[in-house]
Amino acid sequence: MVDLKSSVRTASTEEAVASVAIQNFVASFWMEAEKSHGSRAEAFFMEDGAFIIEGMVDAQGREGVRKVGAYREELGRQQNGDRHSRHIMSNYGFDFNELSSDGKVTARAVMMHFGGSGDLPLPLEKAYAIYDVTVDIRRQPDDTWLMKRLEMRPVFVAENHPTRNMPRSFSHPGQE
Repeated sequence: MVDLKSSVRTASTEEAVASVAIQNFVASFWMEAEKSHGSRAEAFFMEDGAFIIEGMVDAQGREGVRKVGAYREELGRQQNGDRHSRHIMSNYGFDFNELSSDGKVTARAVMMHFGGSGDLPLPLEKAYAIYDVTVDIRRQPDDTWLMKRLEMRPVFVAENHPTRNMPRSFSHPGQE
């Protein structure tokens, strides 16, 4: 039997508020990234931030994140329809060790990713992937949040995952 008293502690008010704010921030990021056209997802990252899907995407800086969004729009054009996706995250855990001193938080979660192109409603198919996700996030002087690093480690990946065939010019710096 697990001794929960020794493994779980009560969050401080600051940590509880931060955990809700971070989950809302990450949800807002995915809602922006899921837009078929004109996404500004890069604005959720620090200027030198990184968006990584292990083995598939290594987008460095806001410009790198913008390029991944541009590929998403291009994929929709190639497939004769708007691109639609949903990123569903749960099972959040937080490391608040540096919250009070430096405004740094590391969040970990699980994410399922579904997607496709065309007119809604799309037929439901299996998820593109299930990931273990780590988000390194920083509180800004105005009490907003920005991501330093969003890293997704695929646990399960479908053969038709859209980044498997992404040209490296969209996803890896210096490989234009």
